[in-house]
Amino acid sequence: MNRLITISALAAAVLSFAACQDDGMKVKFTDVGPEMNIVSCDQSAFMGDSVRFSVSLTDDFPLSTLKAKLMFDETDVSDVTIRTKENGTYEGAISVPLYADIPDGTATLVFTGQNTGLGKTEKSVDVNISRPNSDYLTLTVNGTSYRMDKTADYQYAVTASFPAIAPGIITTSAIDDAGHVISLGWDGSAIKAGSPKDIPFNAVKAGTYKISVNLLTLVAEPFGKITSSLNESSTTETINLLQGSEIDFSGISNIENWDLDYDFFTLNDDNTVTFKAVDGLYKLTADFSAKFIKVEAMSDSDTPASLQDNGTGAIWVIGSGFGKPSIGPSWDTNDGAYCLSQISSKVYQLTLTAGSSITRTGYSIKFFYQKGWGGEFDSYSSVNDLTGLFQVTSSGNVEQAGEDVSLEVGKSYQFTIDVTNGPSAATLKIEQVAIPVKTLDIKVNGLQASRLSATHYQIPSVDLTKDGTITVTGISDLSTWYLDPDYLYLDGSSIKFNAVSGKFAIDLYLDLGYVEFRRLTSSGTEAKINDGALWLMGWGVADPVMTKQIGFTEGAAFCMAEVEPMVFRFTGTAVAETDGTTLGGRIRYDYISAKYFGQDGWGNECGKILGSATTVSLTNLAAEYFSMSDSYNIELKDAETKPLEKGAVYVLTVDLSKTASTGVEVIDLVKK
Repeated sequence: MNRLITISALAAAVLSFAACQDDGMKVKFTDVGPEMNIVSCDQSAFMGDSVRFSVSLTDDFPLSTLKAKLMFDETDVSDVTIRTKENGTYEGAISVPLYADIPDGTATLVFTGQNTGLGKTEKSVDVNISRPNSDYLTLTVNGTSYRMDKTADYQYAVTASFPAIAPGIITTSAIDDAGHVISLGWDGSAIKAGSPKDIPFNAVKAGTYKISVNLLTLVAEPFGKITSSLNESSTTETINLLQGSEIDFSGISNIENWDLDYDFFTLNDDNTVTFKAVDGLYKLTADFSAKFIKVEAMSDSDTPASLQDNGTGAIWVIGSGFGKPSIGPSWDTNDGAYCLSQISSKVYQLTLTAGSSITRTGYSIKFFYQKGWGGEFDSYSSVNDLTGLFQVTSSGNVEQAGEDVSLEVGKSYQFTIDVTNGPSAATLKIEQVAIPVKTLDIKVNGLQASRLSATHYQIPSVDLTKDGTITVTGISDLSTWYLDPDYLYLDGSSIKFNAVSGKFAIDLYLDLGYVEFRRLTSSGTEAKINDGALWLMGWGVADPVMTKQIGFTEGAAFCMAEVEPMVFRFTGTAVAETDGTTLGGRIRYDYISAKYFGQDGWGNECGKILGSATTVSLTNLAAEYFSMSDSYNIELKDAETKPLEKGAVYVLTVDLSKTASTGVEVIDLVKK
């Protein structure tokens, strides 16, 4: 509201005399209004309250009316008329409307006194107008009052146990010494100051939830749904959620394209989202790059929930070779600890998808009573594995059922723990489930890609020819993607395949924009060294950025490109360990401890890649920088005095083309 200007004076009344022929009486008119004196008038007022005034009028003509009109700039926003039959002082009040988003400012109150001869007098007073910003509000629901604490300027909230439908009136604390308050009700479609109608708060289901109001925007909630505050500038919130209630992720566009955690959320056909877990306090953390919302049960705003003796609370899972939405850090009690969804009282659920959130082999996961070390499930009263793919070790870890047993990429597996009879009598059930998802239309060489997560799509099997063209559709920004130079190269505007011809699985990662290839046998199983596949694991090597180090996680090794028969290559820019932005920054400049393997996991490896001991030979530059550990790990010889050149591109080549005949594995390093 800017400086408010009064309207121009009314045009003078036209003087005329008219005779009433039937009774002989005459009506008199005048252009002179009554004498007006503003005895008192509030100099300031709050929106939603009133301006109180006292005005005296005297006149030789009989008086008619006293009108007051409140102007916001040139707009008449409120008016009141008082009948005036005789000279005297008249008191009144004119309401100040509470509109959304209008700033504090100065309004003009215009008084007009009129007599029966149509004579008028006009005077005006400036009034400072402010939006109420009380220390707290009071919500009254069904006769019970709740204090709404201030969370920010003009914003208030209360979390308590409410019925599903909680109609209520909100009042401010006293706004002046006289004890006046502002009451907020409902006008049928929005919040309105002074309305006696209840605001129809509705959370769909009775339980503990938050009711909030914003006196700047005049927005309140909930109205049939619970609104999340997550957005790109505020990625974490702790919020009370009700099982079966709709969550409005208004700060996240196209939520249907996110990788919503199937254990906690349901994406409905109309793209609305409902909450699946039991009522409670939860911490939500949104990763806008991965398009994922991590959910953690909380005992209070700062403390993660833990499992209680009666089976309530929370169960957590920690381990290696798994994570949400992608493989997380190994045996990490912070970023690598994930909360199970309590889908019903004392029944907890975890769902993982092979190839995306759990490796096909080599994984080891364990369930804990808390987010970290302490109480753990080291045994179960019963284990019912309907898939036949898992086993529970003597220490309670869930692992693959045998060396030759692997999970099928794209299939989802659900682990259900029932602690109805207490943690010591827990039961574990494992089954394969189908997760409903909405898939983008991405194709490679005409083959439809399957969605493993919101940012991970896969072609399970495709035949590729060396120097053959690869066509990709359904990805609009493909020109910005990182092309692994060992597997791909540009020929004009065409993408060509650089590796030896064969059958491959292709994984497309939409978050960072890169592609990974995995060599397959002719029958579609994962290839080994005798099939032309060499696998890299270790620290200081990564793909496509250094913050995604490969590590030593069996089942998550990197398949090196076979650029010539039995010659394998890994190219990367030397970067710091914390570099998460340089695409192709796949080699750490100051630390490397890596090894190549004959399969995706433990088995044949550097020094005995063909199954028996061989000699490992390093070429000149490789020998200058690298040394071989006792276990044949490739390591930087002297990282402190002779690190790799940061920002330089290095090509690591493993030549096994003559190993069968000479017994020598050749490791070469070239700086481009």
